[in-house]
Amino acid sequence: MRAFGGGGGFGGRSGGGGDHAPVELRFIDLLLIIIAILMFMAVLLSLVSANAPASEAKQPPVRKVAITTARAPDALAGEPYALTLAAEGGQGTYRWVQSGGTLPPGLSLSRDGVVSGSPELAGAKGSAKTTATVRVQDSAGTRRSGPCPGPCAGPRTRAPPSPVCG
Repeated sequence: MRAFGGGGGFGGRSGGGGDHAPVELRFIDLLLIIIAILMFMAVLLSLVSANAPASEAKQPPVRKVAITTARAPDALAGEPYALTLAAEGGQGTYRWVQSGGTLPPGLSLSRDGVVSGSPELAGAKGSAKTTATVRVQDSAGTRRSGPCPGPCAGPRTRAPPSPVCG
């Protein structure tokens, strides 16, 4: 029986042991080439992944800025007063501003969140109602406003000393 191509074996080769040997060698050659390519790709991928920059670690989500000072001590008229407002969340440092209302006369708010001064007596009974709104901003520009938890009811006067009975 004659093979395709007219020569003695498959593809024009003349083979000595029949027509099956050249076809079988070509299949094995193709299989070895595929295996060599796959191994080369595996080595190449391992080198690329070993030299790739490490992916950045996932950072926890940044919480929004929140004012955490809920209450403040009462201010006494004519007495030095200081209260540091606190916030949490956001990024970096905080900057504070008074965004509305008024603080009691004699008190002021600094950019670092300190309400300080010597409150003056407001009104005849010292109970003038004042309300202030403060705003805190983190270094990323996130803002939060809220009522000033400081002595917004106005300063009180110190109670007269009680008499000591002898």
